[in-house]
Amino acid sequence: MFELTGTVHSVGETKQMTDTFRKRELILFVENVNKPEFSDYIPFEAIQAGCETLDPLSKGDRVKISFFINGRLWKEGTADEKAFSSLSIKNVEVLEAARNSGIAGYTNRTPSAPAPAPGPGNDNYSDNLPF
Repeated sequence: MFELTGTVHSVGETKQMTDTFRKRELILFVENVNKPEFSDYIPFEAIQAGCETLDPLSKGDRVKISFFINGRLWKEGTADEKAFSSLSIKNVEVLEAARNSGIAGYTNRTPSAPAPAPGPGNDNYSDNLPF
């Protein structure tokens, strides 16, 4: 099992795929703080009873998702074999709920205060370097 933390970008509607199978998509935004242009939007899927576990989620919620990576092979006739993968949600933990300030999306979050710079006068400062 794997874990990933990010911000909910969207939660799709539950889709009934067959008489006995249903699934629902969640897209997670994972920011690359060093190069924001390389941030990711990662699709996850919940299946069967797991579809309801996404009900309390809202766009902008900061979450930790536990998931499995699944893969399947598919071939039809003489066509080349293809491999498909999916990220199947096992559990979703809300770390911080989105604030409802009337602004759509997750850009309505209050930025956290920056960490104090290291140095004399900072309680966490130590010049006892191991080299």
